[in-house]
Amino acid sequence: MIRTHPLAAVLVLGMIVRCVVAPLLSFSYDLSFWVATSQGMEGGRDIYETSYFWYTPLWGYILGILTWIGNVAGLAVPGIIVPELVTDAVQTSIPGMTVTSIGANLLYKAPLFVIDTVTALIVHQTVVHLTADKRKAAIAAALWYLCPLVIWSSAVACMFDSLSAMFALIGFYFTIKERYLPAGIALSVAVSAKVFPICLVLVILAYVLSKHKDDVTSALKHIGTFVGGALLAAFAIYFPVMLSGNLYKSFEFFYARSESVSGPFNPVSMIVNLSYNSVIQLAPILIVALILIGIKMYKSDPADRDRNLILASVLSFAVIFLWPPTPTYPVVMVPFLAMAICVCGEKLLVRSWVLFSVLMTAEALIIFNTQLFYSLAAFTDLLDLGSLISATQANSGLFGAMEHICRYTGFIPAISVFVIAWRHNWLGRLRLLEWWRRAADA
Repeated sequence: MIRTHPLAAVLVLGMIVRCVVAPLLSFSYDLSFWVATSQGMEGGRDIYETSYFWYTPLWGYILGILTWIGNVAGLAVPGIIVPELVTDAVQTSIPGMTVTSIGANLLYKAPLFVIDTVTALIVHQTVVHLTADKRKAAIAAALWYLCPLVIWSSAVACMFDSLSAMFALIGFYFTIKERYLPAGIALSVAVSAKVFPICLVLVILAYVLSKHKDDVTSALKHIGTFVGGALLAAFAIYFPVMLSGNLYKSFEFFYARSESVSGPFNPVSMIVNLSYNSVIQLAPILIVALILIGIKMYKSDPADRDRNLILASVLSFAVIFLWPPTPTYPVVMVPFLAMAICVCGEKLLVRSWVLFSVLMTAEALIIFNTQLFYSLAAFTDLLDLGSLISATQANSGLFGAMEHICRYTGFIPAISVFVIAWRHNWLGRLRLLEWWRRAADA
Protein backbone atom coordinates (compact mmCIF):
# COMPACT_ATOMS: atom_id res chain seq x y z
CA MET A 1 0.00 0.00 0.00
CA ILE A 2 1.36 3.40 -1.03
CA ARG A 3 1.56 5.87 1.85
CA THR A 4 0.95 9.53 1.02
CA HIS A 5 3.00 12.13 2.83
CA PRO A 6 0.56 14.31 4.85
CA LEU A 7 1.97 17.54 3.42
CA ALA A 8 1.68 16.20 -0.13
CA ALA A 9 -1.95 15.28 0.50
CA VAL A 10 -2.65 18.80 1.80
CA LEU A 11 -1.01 20.42 -1.22
CA VAL A 12 -2.76 18.19 -3.75
CA LEU A 13 -6.17 18.70 -2.16
CA GLY A 14 -5.66 22.45 -1.82
CA MET A 15 -4.54 22.83 -5.43
CA ILE A 16 -7.50 20.79 -6.70
CA VAL A 17 -9.90 23.05 -4.79
CA ARG A 18 -8.23 26.16 -6.22
CA CYS A 19 -8.26 24.84 -9.77
CA VAL A 20 -11.96 23.99 -9.51
CA VAL A 21 -13.02 27.23 -7.82
CA ALA A 22 -10.93 29.67 -9.88
CA PRO A 23 -12.70 29.31 -13.26
CA LEU A 24 -16.17 28.95 -11.72
CA LEU A 25 -16.16 31.93 -9.36
CA SER A 26 -14.72 35.37 -10.06
CA PHE A 27 -15.74 38.98 -9.84
CA SER A 28 -14.34 41.79 -11.91
CA TYR A 29 -14.04 44.58 -9.34
CA ASP A 30 -10.32 44.03 -8.77
CA LEU A 31 -9.55 41.80 -11.74
CA SER A 32 -10.77 44.43 -14.18
CA PHE A 33 -8.25 46.89 -12.72
CA TRP A 34 -5.46 44.34 -13.19
CA VAL A 35 -6.54 43.91 -16.82
CA ALA A 36 -6.80 47.68 -17.41
CA THR A 37 -3.37 48.20 -15.83
CA SER A 38 -1.86 45.48 -18.00
CA GLN A 39 -3.38 46.97 -21.14
CA GLY A 40 -1.96 50.35 -20.19
CA MET A 41 1.50 48.83 -19.74
CA GLU A 42 1.18 47.22 -23.17
CA GLY A 43 0.88 50.77 -24.49
CA GLY A 44 4.20 51.68 -22.87
CA ARG A 45 2.85 53.39 -19.78
CA ASP A 46 4.07 53.05 -16.19
CA ILE A 47 1.78 51.18 -13.77
CA TYR A 48 0.68 54.48 -12.22
CA GLU A 49 0.31 56.22 -15.57
CA THR A 50 -2.43 53.73 -16.49
CA SER A 51 -4.73 55.48 -13.94
CA TYR A 52 -6.08 52.11 -12.78
CA PHE A 53 -3.46 51.09 -10.21
CA TRP A 54 -3.42 52.61 -6.71
CA TYR A 55 -1.47 50.11 -4.66
CA THR A 56 2.20 50.06 -3.73
CA PRO A 57 4.33 48.95 -6.71
CA LEU A 58 5.19 45.31 -5.85
CA TRP A 59 2.00 43.78 -7.26
CA GLY A 60 2.30 46.16 -10.21
CA TYR A 61 5.68 44.65 -11.10
CA ILE A 62 4.09 41.20 -11.01
CA LEU A 63 1.32 42.48 -13.28
CA GLY A 64 4.02 43.54 -15.74
CA ILE A 65 5.37 39.98 -15.84
CA LEU A 66 1.86 38.56 -16.23
CA THR A 67 1.18 40.97 -19.10
CA TRP A 68 4.20 39.58 -20.94
CA ILE A 69 3.10 35.98 -20.22
CA GLY A 70 -0.41 36.76 -21.46
CA ASN A 71 0.99 38.15 -24.71
CA VAL A 72 3.21 35.12 -25.22
CA ALA A 73 0.28 32.80 -24.49
CA GLY A 74 -1.91 34.67 -26.96
CA LEU A 75 -4.54 35.85 -24.49
CA ALA A 76 -6.48 37.92 -27.00
CA VAL A 77 -9.67 38.60 -25.01
CA PRO A 78 -8.92 39.60 -21.39
CA GLY A 79 -12.43 40.96 -20.92
CA ILE A 80 -15.55 42.44 -22.53
CA ILE A 81 -17.50 45.66 -22.00
CA VAL A 82 -21.05 45.02 -20.76
CA PRO A 83 -23.23 48.17 -21.09
CA GLU A 84 -25.94 46.62 -18.86
CA LEU A 85 -23.59 47.11 -15.91
CA VAL A 86 -23.85 50.89 -16.19
CA THR A 87 -26.52 51.81 -13.64
CA ASP A 88 -25.37 55.32 -12.74
CA ALA A 89 -22.75 57.92 -13.64
CA VAL A 90 -20.33 56.65 -11.02
CA GLN A 91 -19.98 53.28 -12.75
CA THR A 92 -19.19 54.51 -16.24
CA SER A 93 -15.45 53.75 -16.02
CA ILE A 94 -14.17 50.93 -18.18
CA PRO A 95 -13.39 48.63 -15.21
CA GLY A 96 -16.89 49.22 -13.87
CA MET A 97 -18.38 47.93 -17.12
CA THR A 98 -15.90 45.09 -17.68
CA VAL A 99 -16.38 41.37 -17.19
CA THR A 100 -13.01 39.64 -17.29
CA SER A 101 -12.53 36.44 -19.25
CA ILE A 102 -11.94 33.06 -17.66
CA GLY A 103 -8.49 32.99 -19.27
CA ALA A 104 -7.56 36.35 -17.74
CA ASN A 105 -8.91 35.28 -14.36
CA LEU A 106 -6.73 32.18 -14.37
CA LEU A 107 -3.68 34.12 -15.58
CA TYR A 108 -3.83 36.60 -12.69
CA LYS A 109 -4.74 33.97 -10.09
CA ALA A 110 -1.98 31.52 -11.07
CA PRO A 111 0.89 33.35 -9.29
CA LEU A 112 -1.24 33.54 -6.14
CA PHE A 113 -1.61 29.75 -6.23
CA VAL A 114 2.18 29.50 -6.34
CA ILE A 115 2.50 31.97 -3.47
CA ASP A 116 -0.05 30.03 -1.40
CA THR A 117 1.87 26.81 -2.02
CA VAL A 118 5.25 28.31 -1.12
CA THR A 119 3.72 29.75 2.05
CA ALA A 120 2.40 26.31 3.02
CA LEU A 121 5.91 24.88 2.60
CA ILE A 122 7.38 27.67 4.76
CA VAL A 123 4.73 27.11 7.45
CA HIS A 124 5.63 23.42 7.44
CA GLN A 125 9.36 24.10 7.64
CA THR A 126 8.95 26.65 10.44
CA VAL A 127 6.85 24.30 12.58
CA VAL A 128 9.33 21.45 12.00
CA HIS A 129 12.14 23.78 13.07
CA LEU A 130 10.30 24.76 16.26
CA THR A 131 8.82 21.39 17.24
CA ALA A 132 10.59 18.64 15.23
CA ASP A 133 7.06 17.25 14.73
CA LYS A 134 6.09 16.68 11.09
CA ARG A 135 2.51 15.82 12.03
CA LYS A 136 2.02 19.23 13.67
CA ALA A 137 3.76 20.83 10.70
CA ALA A 138 1.35 19.18 8.25
CA ILE A 139 -1.65 20.33 10.31
CA ALA A 140 -0.31 23.88 10.38
CA ALA A 141 0.22 23.80 6.61
CA ALA A 142 -3.35 22.55 6.18
CA LEU A 143 -4.72 25.35 8.38
CA TRP A 144 -3.13 27.75 5.90
CA TYR A 145 -3.55 26.01 2.56
CA LEU A 146 -7.10 24.74 3.11
CA CYS A 147 -8.34 27.86 4.89
CA PRO A 148 -11.52 29.07 3.13
CA LEU A 149 -10.45 32.71 3.53
CA VAL A 150 -7.08 32.07 1.85
CA ILE A 151 -8.75 30.14 -0.96
CA TRP A 152 -11.28 32.94 -1.39
CA SER A 153 -8.59 35.62 -1.51
CA SER A 154 -6.47 33.87 -4.15
CA ALA A 155 -8.85 31.69 -6.16
CA VAL A 156 -11.89 33.99 -6.22
CA ALA A 157 -11.01 37.57 -5.31
CA CYS A 158 -7.55 37.49 -6.94
CA MET A 159 -6.19 39.73 -4.19
CA PHE A 160 -2.54 39.53 -3.24
CA ASP A 161 -2.82 39.41 0.57
CA SER A 162 -1.08 36.02 0.52
CA LEU A 163 1.98 37.71 -1.00
CA SER A 164 2.24 39.84 2.12
CA ALA A 165 1.60 36.79 4.33
CA MET A 166 4.37 34.83 2.65
CA PHE A 167 7.03 37.50 3.20
CA ALA A 168 5.83 38.23 6.75
CA LEU A 169 6.28 34.52 7.52
CA ILE A 170 9.71 34.51 5.89
CA GLY A 171 10.66 37.49 8.05
CA PHE A 172 9.50 35.60 11.14
CA TYR A 173 11.45 32.47 10.15
CA PHE A 174 14.71 34.36 9.60
CA THR A 175 14.20 36.23 12.88
CA ILE A 176 14.05 33.06 14.97
CA LYS A 177 17.06 31.77 13.00
CA GLU A 178 18.93 34.97 13.98
CA ARG A 179 19.47 35.95 10.36
CA TYR A 180 18.44 39.54 10.76
CA LEU A 181 19.43 40.95 7.37
CA PRO A 182 17.09 38.68 5.34
CA ALA A 183 14.50 39.06 8.13
CA GLY A 184 14.47 42.83 7.63
CA ILE A 185 14.37 42.45 3.85
CA ALA A 186 11.46 40.01 4.00
CA LEU A 187 9.39 42.08 6.41
CA SER A 188 9.95 45.21 4.33
CA VAL A 189 8.71 43.37 1.23
CA ALA A 190 5.70 42.14 3.20
CA VAL A 191 4.81 45.70 4.24
CA SER A 192 5.33 46.96 0.70
CA ALA A 193 2.74 44.45 -0.52
CA LYS A 194 0.12 45.20 2.16
CA VAL A 195 0.85 47.49 5.10
CA PHE A 196 -0.51 45.26 7.89
CA PRO A 197 2.73 43.34 8.73
CA ILE A 198 4.13 46.64 9.99
CA CYS A 199 2.49 45.68 13.29
CA LEU A 200 5.19 42.98 13.64
CA VAL A 201 8.05 45.47 13.76
CA LEU A 202 7.77 46.25 17.47
CA VAL A 203 7.50 42.63 18.62
CA ILE A 204 10.41 41.57 16.40
CA LEU A 205 12.59 44.39 17.75
CA ALA A 206 11.52 43.44 21.29
CA TYR A 207 12.41 39.81 20.50
CA VAL A 208 15.90 40.78 19.31
CA LEU A 209 16.50 43.00 22.34
CA SER A 210 15.28 40.26 24.68
CA LYS A 211 17.47 37.64 23.06
CA HIS A 212 20.60 39.81 23.33
CA LYS A 213 19.78 41.85 26.46
CA ASP A 214 23.05 40.78 28.09
CA ASP A 215 25.06 42.36 25.28
CA VAL A 216 23.72 45.79 24.36
CA THR A 217 26.29 46.30 21.61
CA SER A 218 25.34 43.04 19.96
CA ALA A 219 21.63 43.82 20.29
CA LEU A 220 22.05 47.22 18.65
CA LYS A 221 24.16 45.67 15.90
CA HIS A 222 21.47 43.10 15.13
CA ILE A 223 18.74 45.75 15.15
CA GLY A 224 20.84 47.88 12.81
CA THR A 225 21.23 44.89 10.50
CA PHE A 226 17.47 44.27 10.55
CA VAL A 227 16.63 47.93 9.87
CA GLY A 228 19.32 48.12 7.18
CA GLY A 229 17.84 45.13 5.39
CA ALA A 230 14.38 46.69 5.57
CA LEU A 231 15.62 49.99 4.13
CA LEU A 232 17.56 48.20 1.40
CA ALA A 233 14.46 46.27 0.28
CA ALA A 234 12.29 49.39 0.39
CA PHE A 235 14.79 51.28 -1.75
CA ALA A 236 14.96 48.45 -4.31
CA ILE A 237 11.15 48.28 -4.55
CA TYR A 238 10.56 52.02 -4.83
CA PHE A 239 13.61 53.06 -6.87
CA PRO A 240 11.92 52.45 -10.27
CA VAL A 241 8.93 54.45 -9.04
CA MET A 242 11.17 57.31 -7.96
CA LEU A 243 12.87 57.32 -11.36
CA SER A 244 9.50 57.61 -13.08
CA GLY A 245 8.43 60.45 -10.78
CA ASN A 246 5.48 58.53 -9.38
CA LEU A 247 6.57 58.09 -5.76
CA TYR A 248 3.69 60.22 -4.49
CA LYS A 249 1.18 58.22 -6.53
CA SER A 250 2.49 54.97 -5.08
CA PHE A 251 1.16 56.07 -1.67
CA GLU A 252 -2.09 57.50 -3.02
CA PHE A 253 -3.98 54.46 -1.75
CA PHE A 254 -3.11 55.41 1.85
CA TYR A 255 -3.72 59.12 1.34
CA ALA A 256 -7.15 58.49 -0.18
CA ARG A 257 -8.15 56.22 2.71
CA SER A 258 -6.98 58.75 5.28
CA GLU A 259 -8.83 61.61 3.59
CA SER A 260 -12.02 59.54 3.52
CA VAL A 261 -12.15 59.55 7.35
CA SER A 262 -10.85 63.08 7.98
CA GLY A 263 -12.75 65.11 10.53
CA PRO A 264 -13.36 65.13 14.30
CA PHE A 265 -13.19 61.87 16.22
CA ASN A 266 -16.77 60.71 16.85
CA PRO A 267 -17.05 57.17 18.27
CA VAL A 268 -20.85 57.08 17.98
CA SER A 269 -20.73 58.05 14.32
CA MET A 270 -17.99 55.50 13.70
CA ILE A 271 -20.16 52.70 15.11
CA VAL A 272 -23.38 53.80 13.42
CA ASN A 273 -21.69 54.40 10.06
CA LEU A 274 -19.31 51.47 10.20
CA SER A 275 -16.50 51.80 7.66
CA TYR A 276 -13.36 49.75 7.12
CA ASN A 277 -11.28 52.91 6.84
CA SER A 278 -12.36 54.28 10.23
CA VAL A 279 -9.62 52.22 11.87
CA ILE A 280 -7.24 55.02 10.82
CA GLN A 281 -8.79 57.27 13.48
CA LEU A 282 -7.96 54.66 16.12
CA ALA A 283 -4.24 54.70 15.27
CA PRO A 284 -3.07 56.20 18.63
CA ILE A 285 -4.90 53.49 20.59
CA LEU A 286 -3.55 50.76 18.30
CA ILE A 287 0.01 52.02 18.69
CA VAL A 288 -0.26 51.97 22.50
CA ALA A 289 -1.60 48.41 22.39
CA LEU A 290 1.25 47.30 20.11
CA ILE A 291 3.81 48.90 22.44
CA LEU A 292 2.34 47.02 25.42
CA ILE A 293 2.54 43.74 23.52
CA GLY A 294 6.15 44.56 22.61
CA ILE A 295 6.98 45.17 26.28
CA LYS A 296 5.57 41.78 27.24
CA MET A 297 7.55 40.22 24.41
CA TYR A 298 10.73 41.79 25.74
CA LYS A 299 10.08 40.34 29.20
CA SER A 300 9.75 36.78 27.85
CA ASP A 301 11.63 33.96 29.54
CA PRO A 302 14.35 32.55 27.25
CA ALA A 303 12.68 29.12 27.18
CA ASP A 304 9.41 30.64 25.90
CA ARG A 305 10.83 33.35 23.67
CA ASP A 306 10.12 31.76 20.26
CA ARG A 307 6.67 30.61 21.37
CA ASN A 308 5.90 34.08 22.69
CA LEU A 309 6.97 35.69 19.43
CA ILE A 310 4.24 33.67 17.69
CA LEU A 311 1.65 34.66 20.29
CA ALA A 312 2.75 38.30 20.23
CA SER A 313 2.46 38.29 16.43
CA VAL A 314 -1.08 36.89 16.62
CA LEU A 315 -2.03 39.51 19.21
CA SER A 316 -0.50 42.29 17.13
CA PHE A 317 -2.52 41.28 14.09
CA ALA A 318 -5.64 40.96 16.27
CA VAL A 319 -5.13 44.57 17.38
CA ILE A 320 -5.04 45.71 13.76
CA PHE A 321 -8.04 43.59 12.73
CA LEU A 322 -10.18 44.22 15.81
CA TRP A 323 -11.95 46.98 13.91
CA PRO A 324 -13.80 45.09 11.13
CA PRO A 325 -11.38 44.79 8.19
CA THR A 326 -12.00 44.29 4.49
CA PRO A 327 -12.63 40.52 4.22
CA THR A 328 -9.32 39.51 2.62
CA TYR A 329 -7.06 41.51 4.95
CA PRO A 330 -6.81 38.90 7.77
CA VAL A 331 -5.23 36.41 5.33
CA VAL A 332 -1.85 37.74 6.52
CA MET A 333 -2.69 36.57 10.04
CA VAL A 334 -3.59 32.97 9.13
CA PRO A 335 -0.03 31.47 9.11
CA PHE A 336 0.57 32.87 12.59
CA LEU A 337 -2.74 31.51 13.86
CA ALA A 338 -1.77 28.13 12.43
CA MET A 339 1.58 28.20 14.23
CA ALA A 340 -0.02 29.34 17.50
CA ILE A 341 -2.37 26.36 17.33
CA CYS A 342 0.26 23.79 16.41
CA VAL A 343 3.45 25.11 18.04
CA CYS A 344 2.06 26.83 21.13
CA GLY A 345 -0.71 24.31 21.77
CA GLU A 346 -3.39 27.02 21.83
CA LYS A 347 -6.09 24.73 20.44
CA LEU A 348 -8.86 27.14 21.37
CA LEU A 349 -7.52 29.38 18.62
CA VAL A 350 -9.09 26.93 16.17
CA ARG A 351 -12.29 28.80 17.06
CA SER A 352 -10.70 32.09 16.02
CA TRP A 353 -9.43 30.44 12.83
CA VAL A 354 -12.98 29.27 12.08
CA LEU A 355 -14.46 32.68 12.86
CA PHE A 356 -12.03 34.50 10.57
CA SER A 357 -12.51 31.88 7.85
CA VAL A 358 -16.31 31.71 8.00
CA LEU A 359 -17.35 35.27 8.86
CA MET A 360 -14.89 37.03 6.55
CA THR A 361 -15.63 34.68 3.65
CA ALA A 362 -19.38 34.92 4.22
CA GLU A 363 -19.19 38.73 4.13
CA ALA A 364 -17.24 38.60 0.87
CA LEU A 365 -19.79 36.21 -0.64
CA ILE A 366 -22.60 38.57 0.29
CA ILE A 367 -20.80 41.64 -1.06
CA PHE A 368 -20.27 40.10 -4.51
CA ASN A 369 -23.24 37.69 -4.52
CA THR A 370 -24.41 36.85 -8.08
CA GLN A 371 -21.55 38.88 -9.59
CA LEU A 372 -19.37 35.84 -8.86
CA PHE A 373 -20.87 34.11 -11.90
CA TYR A 374 -20.54 36.95 -14.44
CA SER A 375 -17.38 35.60 -16.10
CA LEU A 376 -18.84 32.10 -16.29
CA ALA A 377 -22.02 33.45 -17.89
CA ALA A 378 -20.26 35.82 -20.30
CA PHE A 379 -17.78 33.27 -21.65
CA THR A 380 -19.73 30.00 -21.48
CA ASP A 381 -23.29 28.86 -22.22
CA LEU A 382 -23.85 27.61 -18.68
CA LEU A 383 -25.59 30.77 -17.40
CA ASP A 384 -27.32 33.83 -18.83
CA LEU A 385 -25.44 37.05 -18.09
CA GLY A 386 -28.46 39.32 -18.52
CA SER A 387 -30.48 37.34 -15.99
CA LEU A 388 -27.62 37.46 -13.48
CA ILE A 389 -27.23 41.23 -13.85
CA SER A 390 -30.97 41.71 -13.39
CA ALA A 391 -30.92 39.51 -10.28
CA THR A 392 -28.01 41.50 -8.83
CA GLN A 393 -29.77 44.81 -9.38
CA ALA A 394 -33.15 43.55 -8.14
CA ASN A 395 -31.68 42.23 -4.89
CA SER A 396 -29.17 45.02 -4.25
CA GLY A 397 -31.13 46.30 -1.24
CA LEU A 398 -31.21 42.88 0.41
CA PHE A 399 -27.53 42.24 -0.24
CA GLY A 400 -26.67 45.72 1.05
CA ALA A 401 -28.55 45.12 4.31
CA MET A 402 -26.87 41.74 4.78
CA GLU A 403 -23.45 43.29 4.12
CA HIS A 404 -24.14 45.95 6.77
CA ILE A 405 -24.92 43.26 9.33
CA CYS A 406 -21.76 41.36 8.38
CA ARG A 407 -19.65 44.41 9.06
CA TYR A 408 -20.68 44.25 12.71
CA THR A 409 -20.00 40.52 12.95
CA GLY A 410 -16.48 41.43 11.77
CA PHE A 411 -15.68 42.46 15.35
CA ILE A 412 -16.07 38.88 16.58
CA PRO A 413 -12.96 37.04 15.25
CA ALA A 414 -10.33 39.36 16.75
CA ILE A 415 -12.32 39.68 19.98
CA SER A 416 -12.17 35.89 20.27
CA VAL A 417 -8.36 36.07 20.08
CA PHE A 418 -8.24 38.53 22.99
CA VAL A 419 -10.69 36.47 25.05
CA ILE A 420 -8.52 33.38 24.59
CA ALA A 421 -5.37 35.38 25.35
CA TRP A 422 -6.95 36.67 28.57
CA ARG A 423 -8.10 33.23 29.71
CA HIS A 424 -4.75 31.58 29.04
CA ASN A 425 -2.44 34.38 30.23
CA TRP A 426 -0.40 34.67 27.06
CA LEU A 427 3.06 36.21 27.19
CA GLY A 428 3.50 35.55 30.88
CA ARG A 429 0.19 36.85 32.24
CA LEU A 430 -1.03 39.49 29.84
CA ARG A 431 -3.31 41.52 32.13
CA LEU A 432 -3.78 44.91 30.52
CA LEU A 433 -6.60 45.90 32.87
CA GLU A 434 -4.29 45.35 35.85
CA TRP A 435 -1.76 47.73 34.32
CA TRP A 436 -4.42 50.37 33.76
CA ARG A 437 -5.77 49.90 37.31
CA ARG A 438 -2.31 50.28 38.83
CA ALA A 439 -1.66 53.37 36.72
CA ALA A 440 -4.94 54.90 37.95
CA ASP A 441 -4.09 54.13 41.59
CA ALA A 442 -0.66 55.74 41.16
